[in-house]
Amino acid sequence: MAVTTPTSSTGDLLPPPETEPGVSPGPAAQVGRPDGHGHFGVLDEDEDGLLCHECGRRFVHLGLHVFKSHGMQAQSYKIEHGLRRSKGLVASAVREKLAVRSAAQLTRRSAFLANRDTRKATAARLAAGQPLSPAGAAASAAAGLRRGGSRRRGIVVVCQECSVEFCPLCGASKRRFCSRSCASRYNRRRASPNAGPRAHATQPAPDDAGLA
Repeated sequence: MAVTTPTSSTGDLLPPPETEPGVSPGPAAQVGRPDGHGHFGVLDEDEDGLLCHECGRRFVHLGLHVFKSHGMQAQSYKIEHGLRRSKGLVASAVREKLAVRSAAQLTRRSAFLANRDTRKATAARLAAGQPLSPAGAAASAAAGLRRGGSRRRGIVVVCQECSVEFCPLCGASKRRFCSRSCASRYNRRRASPNAGPRAHATQPAPDDAGLA
């Protein structure tokens, strides 16, 4: 009998792969399985807000709710339920407003931009050795399938933003950044009136420059 896996508007959910009898599936394979009032690794959202795995109610500010009602920090909630660490626990409409406000304020934060060191931040993250969240691992596997199992080229490229070394995909050419985030930060710094000489040394990063 086929097992139907629920879907989510966030796109995080994947059908659970088959496992051998008696073998416990890994965290990524568990994405989409029942977890409390929701599903593991899935941030379920509809017009009423985000579904709380703990109590089954929906909230626009889920992070605030789980802290006040369930005594959980947002990061702990994400780990407990296999959610992406980078996924905000707020509804899409609120997240879009926050993004617009943040972008508008960024150019006025000259001191922050001047002292920002993405290399140190990346080095600290890598040194912590944090693995991908179950939802992140599942999304990464799905992206690999959509690319047809693309292989990486046998060369090492240094990201022009954070200096991390990476191997580009075989279908990628002239990649200069390890991720879209780095390409975006590079372009934002170039657009800033306080941008240094390094930021203006090369042409703007293309939209797909972050796909390593």
